[in-house]
Amino acid sequence: MEKTDVELSVLVAVYNAENFLEECLESVLSQKVGRMEIIVVNDGSKDKSQNIIQKYLAKSVNMKVIYNQENQGTLLTRIEALRYARGKYVTFIDGDDSYVPFSLHNILDLAIKKDVDILEFGYHLLNVEKKEIYKHGMCHEKMPMNEVIKNKKSCFNLLELYNLEVPLFKRFYSKRLYKRVLNYFIGFNDYKLRFKNVLSEDEFITPIFFAYAKSYYYSNQKIYNYMFQNVGSITYNIKQNTEKMIKSAEDYMFACSHISKELRKKNLVGKLGYIQYNLNGINFFITKCVICELPFKERVKKTIRYYSFQDILYFYIGRYFINETMQSKKS
Repeated sequence: MEKTDVELSVLVAVYNAENFLEECLESVLSQKVGRMEIIVVNDGSKDKSQNIIQKYLAKSVNMKVIYNQENQGTLLTRIEALRYARGKYVTFIDGDDSYVPFSLHNILDLAIKKDVDILEFGYHLLNVEKKEIYKHGMCHEKMPMNEVIKNKKSCFNLLELYNLEVPLFKRFYSKRLYKRVLNYFIGFNDYKLRFKNVLSEDEFITPIFFAYAKSYYYSNQKIYNYMFQNVGSITYNIKQNTEKMIKSAEDYMFACSHISKELRKKNLVGKLGYIQYNLNGINFFITKCVICELPFKERVKKTIRYYSFQDILYFYIGRYFINETMQSKKS
């Protein structure tokens, strides 16, 4: 396959997914996309995932494997995969998920036809028995249909305007876009330390994709099968472990603080947008702290690492004073 021939790069992040990985890779390899490459990154799995990957590597000349001996976390795994991507578009899949049969070519054709930086699609949320769990808002019923959204600010505003979900897997991204995002992250000299083992990885990377995007299109086709509560996955383990839940919430708070500053520098959000992004991070963190019964002093210690006293003050004014005022007006 010539370098210029690749139309789609499917980036597969694998971590301890031996129970689901064969189904995942089968679902990718069986897609009817003529010029597709599959880039698999094994992020230091401790199970039999690597053996499964090697078996499937022999089945496809278009499959490339990158093996990280040390676990780096999903964010760095995806950044590493982007370094090797050559496709006109890329999309992401986790090793415990799968695609609906014969579906990728439809989305690829649509992305090429519309010539957009981001094409978003729907997904099925499944439990371990493969039964669908319906989730409010998962199909974005209010999203504008059959309409290409253009210019950077309009694309970025979609995140807040329609409360878009951040998972990276539910979109195609153009080469122009993913190269910009890759350069953004590797532009930090210490990015491998800065972003190692971040648990809320999509909160870091998705806003950057939207910040650089110049065009967006939404399709309600549901082509991705998201497996909820794989016992080996990060998401499941967070729910079983209070310390991990707090770490994940702290990472999310860090993401909001980090991204808001970058977006402010690029003049993609105004002062109110900057404040709102920070409020989102603090609110999510405090909510998890309440669930985990983390003492108030510990909350303050962690919050002050990423936010100024002014930011924290804005949060408490916004959450308590403004909300109580609005409630009193309604009554």
